[in-house]
Amino acid sequence: MSVRGALAIFVKTPGLSPIKTRLAATTGGNNARRFYDLSLLATEALAKAVACEVPSLQIYWAVAEREGVHAMRWQSFPTLFQGTGDLGARLSFVYQDLLTKHQYVCLMGADSPHLKIQDLKNGVLLTQKHLHDQFVLGRVADGGFYFFGGSIPLSSSIWRAVEYSTEQTAFQLITQISKIGGFDFIEESFDVDIESDLRRYIALNVVREEFLREQQDLFKWATDLLITGRY
Repeated sequence: MSVRGALAIFVKTPGLSPIKTRLAATTGGNNARRFYDLSLLATEALAKAVACEVPSLQIYWAVAEREGVHAMRWQSFPTLFQGTGDLGARLSFVYQDLLTKHQYVCLMGADSPHLKIQDLKNGVLLTQKHLHDQFVLGRVADGGFYFFGGSIPLSSSIWRAVEYSTEQTAFQLITQISKIGGFDFIEESFDVDIESDLRRYIALNVVREEFLREQQDLFKWATDLLITGRY
């Protein structure tokens, strides 16, 4: 019997919440919004590709705003509300809610649309492999994480004991959860939060079989924007 899992993608609804504010500070609001739109398309395509290879995996949009849950933008996957409170509270709410319906749960954002299919697939399959045993984490270079997977319930206090968006985020999360279970890790990556993160796309060796068309569209847009400097 297949092991039923969930992958929840944390998103904000354009028009209802500020989008990529730190990126907008240097590239302009329109460019930050365009990046986010392309990032959503790439992340959606990436999730669909992984779901095709792991058929027992259900994808969800975890939407930040209660009124955004039924927005047309999120029609591609089932939606759920992230809940209220700080990021730790919302991560906890989504994780626990989905564990009542699935045997394991994976969490990610839409800030790393450049992930390779194999890396995300590895995260899902490792979470499935370590059922009731270990957690899985994909760290980012600035100290945070882009992927979390687990099957063991966690109290809200564990999630909320972590200081998010700092160089210590992943370390603190590992420290808190290691009291309950060990960790396995997938390939390190990076989030796109500021302009210097976006510039890393210029150096990416875009190989067609490694990246989806939607990802390549994002890379081309970012490269054109940064080379021309049309902010």
